Amino acid sequence: MPLQMGSHGADALRMETKTDEGLTGATDQELVDLYTTHAPRAIVIEMTDNQIHHASAAAYALEYRGYIEQAGIWLHDTRPALQATA
Repeated sequence: MPLQMGSHGADALRMETKTDEGLTGATDQELVDLYTTHAPRAIVIEMTDNQIHHASAAAYALEYRGYIEQAGIWLHDTRPALQATA
């Protein structure tokens, strides 16, 4: 299977260039909690495909909204910093 399909920069069939439809209505804090729930907290040898998908979709949605992650805290130029509550 080729690494890139068509003109999209996806390297797997699960990867998409848009956010999940269920995440568009989520608050920023809900996305941070979702990301933290699925992302590893330490060095992990193996993550499930589902964990990777949910963590990356939440991170993409946050970055699309202007956040950047730094040491577990999501920072924004005009909004308060967010940290997981889950």
